[in-house]
Amino acid sequence: MHLHTQPLVVAHNSQSAATSVYCFETVLLGLLEMRGFDLIQARVHRKWAKLPGQTVDGMVLQAFPQGGTEQQALAVLHEALSTLKASLPPIQFV
Repeated sequence: MHLHTQPLVVAHNSQSAATSVYCFETVLLGLLEMRGFDLIQARVHRKWAKLPGQTVDGMVLQAFPQGGTEQQALAVLHEALSTLKASLPPIQFV
């Protein structure tokens, strides 16, 4: 999968290369880029929301509401990603 989005965290250790951590928001942004808004929104409402015993994450439903737009999805996902980045401490390896 080729993502044009940045990883959530890049951690460095003096004895290893950088480690990238991709969160669900970043994965959804990559899927939007690769598969398109209509397909992802259809999956959320026609498949994910109908799995027995499962609920769809509130952020996903906010990004892909019935009748929503790609611009709305992008705004919600980028805002969630910014909030995560701001709230996480840097990862350190010991």
